[in-house]
Amino acid sequence: MKAVFLSEYPAEDGAPFTGSHLQVHFIARLLSEVCDSTLIAFDYAGRGREYREGNLKVRLLRPSRWEVVRLFRVLRTLLEEDPRVVYTRGRNYHLIAGFAAKILKGSLLVWGVNAQGGYRDFKYVRDLMRSRRPLLRKVILLPMFLLLDLGVAMGMRTSDVITVQNTLQMEAVEGKFPGKRVFLLPNLQEVSDVRVPSPVKGPYFVWASARKGGTKRPEDFIRIASSMPYARFVMVGMEVEGPDNLISFPRLPRGKLHAVFREALAIVVTSSPESEGIPNVVIEAMLLGVPVVSVGDDFGFLRRGGGVVVGSVDEAIRVLDHLWKDRDYASRLSKEAKELATSLFVEGAKREWTEFWNRLKMEACSS
Repeated sequence: MKAVFLSEYPAEDGAPFTGSHLQVHFIARLLSEVCDSTLIAFDYAGRGREYREGNLKVRLLRPSRWEVVRLFRVLRTLLEEDPRVVYTRGRNYHLIAGFAAKILKGSLLVWGVNAQGGYRDFKYVRDLMRSRRPLLRKVILLPMFLLLDLGVAMGMRTSDVITVQNTLQMEAVEGKFPGKRVFLLPNLQEVSDVRVPSPVKGPYFVWASARKGGTKRPEDFIRIASSMPYARFVMVGMEVEGPDNLISFPRLPRGKLHAVFREALAIVVTSSPESEGIPNVVIEAMLLGVPVVSVGDDFGFLRRGGGVVVGSVDEAIRVLDHLWKDRDYASRLSKEAKELATSLFVEGAKREWTEFWNRLKMEACSS
């Protein structure tokens, strides 16, 4: 069975530090052991190239700032591969390409719901209307954006299988698409043993996000830092003005991010609970022995160990104060975090994804 996995970027050195594109690459690499697999993504270096990664064929396309251009480049390459199964996650235009392959090639479409409510309708039109484009330009672009949203909606509704990351997503997806087969599968994560110097020396508390957005609530982290002038804080993902004990970086390569994690006492998550699946930065930090302090969301597993879930920013300040002053307590949480994350997102995830894919392969071969 031939499978194609659609991603935004490959998980290479220098890639954007986290996100669904890493998940797709890790899953494709794992499942290349059980089927003929190709990863289609964009070359962030801008060239376009092909190579093999063990059993996995990687096809990197020339990027474009225009999403419509990226869609057609992905679609052309996808149809060349002629897959039996297409797995897509993270970008709406990937879902459109997968839907086209289903119609034109009869491919099975597996849609992995993105963490931030990726099952909402009319995202392109909403983004267009909220943009700062002149009104006339919005009117001119509206038909094209409607067509993109229609393609996404058709991909959602014709997908053969949907995968989700937690029970909250499962309930939402089952309610929106009754009768669909929905599988809850854990994020598969990898961290490299290669060490690079950290751009900042620890100890400190860290906050990290791959994207900007109101749901991330970085202002809560800044407030925490302001309330604890004796401790140190590092923010990765946006550059902000804050108190003297807060250092911020707009973006770091993944290796540098891991170096920052290795020196952290804890990673602080301030996202609104309904906005997330399971953040990849949380899993990566835990695998490196960094416990989690989360304001409001346990992501379906944190109450089992390796972190503390609090109900407010004030409560988070009390917990972080304890961690700063009691390093034995921090060390115990660190050990719990690494053990739990390894069990769930390395060993468990490999087993569950392989079992899921073998089942899918049997269905594809018998249909």
